[in-house]
Parts: sequence; C-alpha cells; structure tokens
Amino acid sequence: DFGASRIDLNPPASLDTATYSYCGFQSWAAYETAFAQPQQAPSAAGAATIDIFLSHKQCDAQDLAKALKLYYESDRFRHTCFLDRDCRDDLSDLTQIVGRSRVTVVLLTPNYMDSPWCMLELLAAVMQDPADPPLVFVKVEGFSLGQVGFPTKLEAMAFPHAARLKAIMVLKHSRDFWDEAMGVRVADRIASICARRASPTPAVSQADVQREFEALRLRRNAAFPSLQPWDPM
Repeated sequence: DFGASRIDLNPPASLDTATYSYCGFQSWAAYETAFAQPQQAPSAAGAATIDIFLSHKQCDAQDLAKALKLYYESDRFRHTCFLDRDCRDDLSDLTQIVGRSRVTVVLLTPNYMDSPWCMLELLAAVMQDPADPPLVFVKVEGFSLGQVGFPTKLEAMAFPHAARLKAIMVLKHSRDFWDEAMGVRVADRIASICARRASPTPAVSQADVQREFEALRLRRNAAFPSLQPWDPM
C-alpha cells in the first residue's frame, strides 16, 4: 500500500498541485481535493475512447492508482484514465468500458488474483485480443510475484489464455517509491499499445464476457476450496 510512501518524480512545472502533493511537496488534503467531485461513468452508447483503464485491488493499491491517474493525465502525458472507484454511477457495463480502453494497466498485488471484480476486468481485457492482449502488468513494490500469485493462480484456475499472459513481461516496481524511471517505463509500454488501438470498440459483448466469467468462477472455486468462494455476478 502506497498511502505512506511517495512518488519521487521530480515533476515538471505542468504537473498539477494534486500530484505534487502526493510527491510530498504539498499537504495530503490538496491531493484528496482532486477526487472530491465524482466522475461520470462512460455510458454504453457513444462513449468516448479511454486511454488507460487502471485495474487494481482497492485495499492494496488505491492510493497508487489515484496517483497514477493524476500522473498520466497531467500535461506531460495527456492520457485519459478510468478509475472505477471514482465513478458513482452504475458500472454494470464495466466490461464494455474495458473494451473501449486502449490499454488496461494491471497493478499486481496479493489480493488482486482473489478479487472476482479484478478478474472480470482482466478477462474482459484479454477477450479484446487474445493473441495480443492490450495489457501492461506492473508488480507493485513490497510483494514478490509468488505472493501475488502470478501466474500460478491464473494457471490453477485455468484462466483463459493464461499461457499468453504468462509471456507478457511484468514491469517490476522494486523500490520503496515510484520514481521517474518506473513512470517512464510504464508510459513507454502504454504508448506502444495505444498506437495499435487508435479507436478501440468492444470486441465481445458483455454477455459473452459474463458467460466466460461464470465458467471461470466455477473453476476458481474448485481450484481454491479454502478461499472465500466467488458468488455469481
């Protein structure tokens, strides 16, 4: 959890006050103010393309996800980012929002693989292009890949196209703060995927994703009987 750490970015002058506060230069109250106004969830019909869908487990990485949203939406990068916790509207079409996103950035933490909502987001992203999933994996500092369960838990639950996901290089954040070098590495990976997905539209229907997820749910519960079972969605 990055609530007590900092992002040591040496940010440019264009970076807004809220991001600067998270770097430790302003009060935490200024950072929180940036999220005081709820966002509007994109509607299913005619919604604009989103550059980055930030997929994360809130109890592990909500502060990091907030800071990355501000970082990549700053004048330096000018990406649009979607963070589900900031939307107070109905998110029943969440899988379609993933489909309209150029890239899904997954923050790998110990509780991510055990979250049905996180796995639904990951599944929706994979189903957009199974041969070349529009995904960036970031292993968050403080945890090993073994603790995260990547890719072992995916393989155990027979996650669709797990072998392809295993082949994607994980960017490993291994310092006690998010530094400039890591921010640029992730940005470069994001840019390479965005370049080939100029105007993405959902490649599969919400019903198709839900059907695939229900089969995954049953396999996951059978594979991990000692863990909290996933209920039907």
